[in-house]
Amino acid sequence: MANNRIEVGPWGGSGGANPWSIIPDGGRITRINIRSGAVVDAISFGYTQRGSSYNSDNFGGHNGRPYTVSLINFV
Repeated sequence: MANNRIEVGPWGGSGGANPWSIIPDGGRITRINIRSGAVVDAISFGYTQRGSSYNSDNFGGHNGRPYTVSLINFV
């Protein structure tokens, strides 16, 4: 059976960290924040930890419209 995995990248400009990762130090990710227009310009994550809400660094640029995907109902 063939391996169907596809790897692409790296992509993008100099606006974000490369490589990037998010580890919410004991918290849980509750939302995904996306900035996009014709393409995805940036991604960041929101998480809760000990009852407080935090945002990760922004990975990417600052163009595009902001969108938020809530993960609260996915527990």
